[in-house]
Amino acid sequence: MSFKTMFLMFVIACAVYYQWEKPQSTGRFVQMPPMDVGGGDGVVILGPANCSSAGAQRADSLAKALEKRGIPHTRSNQMGMLSGERPSKEQMDKVKAVMGGEVPIVFIRGRAKANPSLDEVLSEYRSGSR
Repeated sequence: MSFKTMFLMFVIACAVYYQWEKPQSTGRFVQMPPMDVGGGDGVVILGPANCSSAGAQRADSLAKALEKRGIPHTRSNQMGMLSGERPSKEQMDKVKAVMGGEVPIVFIRGRAKANPSLDEVLSEYRSGSR
């Protein structure tokens, strides 16, 4: 086997491993373990504050759109895990998948999604699901 063939096989194996190990976002709001994000029953928009990054701009835009619609929301740049029970591996995989996505991360009543559209946020907020 030539060096090029072995190198190509190595690169493919690394790519497969990376995809397998990388937490996958579900594309919808998912139930999270207890987290300290504040906001109560409103919407919590997690993203960098006072920043010109694309993620911060999306967070600001989402906050303005919610404000215009009278939806209670909080804009934050920090969160933490609540003390108590240790989250399971499955719960931590969910946290990694959501928190590893694009900013902003939006929390609504213990459920979260990375970079949701305004329509997704409104739908989740109005569903009232827990």
